[in-house]
Amino acid sequence: MLEGAISGPVYALPEMVTGAQAAVNRVNSEGGVKGHKLQLITCDDQGNPNNDANCGREAVSDGVVAVVGGLSVYDDQFIPPLQAANIPYIASSDIEPSDHTSPVSFPINASVVDYHGTAAQLGRRGCKQAAVIAPDQPGVAAGIAAVKDGFLKAGGQGIKSYEVPPTLSNFTSTVATANAAGAQCFALTTGPQQTAEILLAIKKSGHIVPVDENITAIVPALDTPVGFPAGDLTANGTYYLPNAGATGKTATMLNQFVADMAATHATGPAASVDALAENAYNSVLIFQAVASTLTDITAPNVLNAMKTFTANTGLTAPIDFSGTGPFAGYPQDKATDEITYEWTGSALKLAGSPIQVG
Repeated sequence: MLEGAISGPVYALPEMVTGAQAAVNRVNSEGGVKGHKLQLITCDDQGNPNNDANCGREAVSDGVVAVVGGLSVYDDQFIPPLQAANIPYIASSDIEPSDHTSPVSFPINASVVDYHGTAAQLGRRGCKQAAVIAPDQPGVAAGIAAVKDGFLKAGGQGIKSYEVPPTLSNFTSTVATANAAGAQCFALTTGPQQTAEILLAIKKSGHIVPVDENITAIVPALDTPVGFPAGDLTANGTYYLPNAGATGKTATMLNQFVADMAATHATGPAASVDALAENAYNSVLIFQAVASTLTDITAPNVLNAMKTFTANTGLTAPIDFSGTGPFAGYPQDKATDEITYEWTGSALKLAGSPIQVG
């Protein structure tokens, strides 16, 4: 099953379904998992916490073997039924507290490591006073805390947070307030539309300073028209991106991902080839790899195998899901490599070696 904000008033992320289905199609075309074909079930929470609780109960009643690669701001309602039934949640985009702490959750995307990386990138560039702009929604406190921790560990001296309504579209006042408070750089944990609007407000302010955004929020069609100066806009995330300069196994897997997305578009609605789609695609590949090690493929057996599994699909740096994660209070966050990028005109290019955070 894939659950989350497939549609909704704030987040509408149908590309997650396309990415997961593209991987399911790939696995099934190669014979499935030990001869068993995969079937993808979806549950759209539509940005409603009650729907998310229903999705959790549906996963149990449908007897799913795993939940893969979604994003929801209401996972605290979704995860408890999974935990009671020992159903693993593989490669979640972790936002809610239970994403970070539940023993059935194995997060990768939008995790605390991404927030640490956002701030670390700015701190390592010499910024001493930062502003973080975040949407006022469930899980915001944990994300802001991670940004602050990462920034201070990377040499920053002070950082102020600005929580904004998730529907705010004009950031002139927010940016002006941050500039007046001495912001020398901005860390953004906002979604795609708000990120683009913040960049526009910074540019219009005439006080252009370095900004770092997370690749889950990047939509080139939104960011590129802003025309942010080269070198002042960077990005970070857990995933290697297509056409950004990767080589070897990673380049091969990225080409496969893009081709499989295109093939899935031919039989369904078009979707963004972005980090959220890639996360969903990757989650199915991880499930395939784990399930292939089992004689009896059941949810509890997959869960137990995940607890000692090292994922190496090539789409991220290798991730060891065993043990306790390096971040205090986030025992399930095991990804520790941040892939860094710089905007060059209208494209993202790899910017040096991954940053290890934690």
